[in-house]
Amino acid sequence: MIKRLISRLIEFIVVLFIGVTIIFIIIHLAPGDPSLQFCSPTAPLEQRELLMHRFGLDQPLWKQYTIWLKNAVIQFDFGISFFSGKQVGKMVRQALSPTLLLTGLALLFGILAGVFLGIQAAIRQNKFFDRFVTTIMFAFYSMPSFWLGLILLQIFAVQLNWLPSSQLVSVFHEQFSCGARLWDYCRHLILPVSTLGLIFAASFYRYSRNAMLTALSSEYILAAQARGTPRNHLIYRYALGNSLLPLISLVGTSLPVLFSGALMIEVVFGLPGLGRLMTDAVLTRDYPVIVAAALLSFFAAIIGNLMADIIYLIVDPRLRHS
Repeated sequence: MIKRLISRLIEFIVVLFIGVTIIFIIIHLAPGDPSLQFCSPTAPLEQRELLMHRFGLDQPLWKQYTIWLKNAVIQFDFGISFFSGKQVGKMVRQALSPTLLLTGLALLFGILAGVFLGIQAAIRQNKFFDRFVTTIMFAFYSMPSFWLGLILLQIFAVQLNWLPSSQLVSVFHEQFSCGARLWDYCRHLILPVSTLGLIFAASFYRYSRNAMLTALSSEYILAAQARGTPRNHLIYRYALGNSLLPLISLVGTSLPVLFSGALMIEVVFGLPGLGRLMTDAVLTRDYPVIVAAALLSFFAAIIGNLMADIIYLIVDPRLRHS
């Protein structure tokens, strides 16, 4: 088990290095000039060259990458923002909290709703509840997250005016009492969390339903049923544990999709997270911010798969002994 974990960790480091290199090269080779954000296209060439030297963009790409990689690995310094002049690491940390809050709540909602409905649909296979919930979940599964967000925004924020349409807090949030501030947070998070959570609830529903149907038709369940084991005991003690095991890998592989979906939802609902930060950075050609935010997204994708492998090794004795 230890050797397998070490092997996976080495693979994680190699893949992360390759991914960071590709991200850095692609972003710096993309069309656009950051100096045009600070001077007009008709500005003297000397002025633009001075700005390029200030940003360090007049050096060869391999040298820019070497300097950036050394500062990022040794000092955890991701550079200075071209547009705001702030430390990129500080900007990413400030934007990370709303993103983690959104993804964490959406993942929790997706797991609870998807697994619960999937188990109930498997127990009631081919009945009205199974057909109805499956139809609804497949509709959510096929929808782009931003489109579902716009639909919920139009219904609950614009037409019914029940929930706020953007931002994380209200304008007078600081003047509210403690309970009112908490409720203000909840009201602003209902729509974005529901949008992202419903998309992932559909994925967890599909897998949990199929896994439960497979578990219920297995030989050990049929043998226990023949011995007269009560149905609830049969379902929730024997079948449930084995059916939930494949969902561990699904959670790990869902993290990168969840993270990228959160960035899109943040733009739709105007949340001050990594989504808005990356969007503003792309529009202003702010290379250090783009590289740092993309690196964080890439890291979340790899760490999700690594954590799924580790949890699988812990809970599955067959892999642990092999």
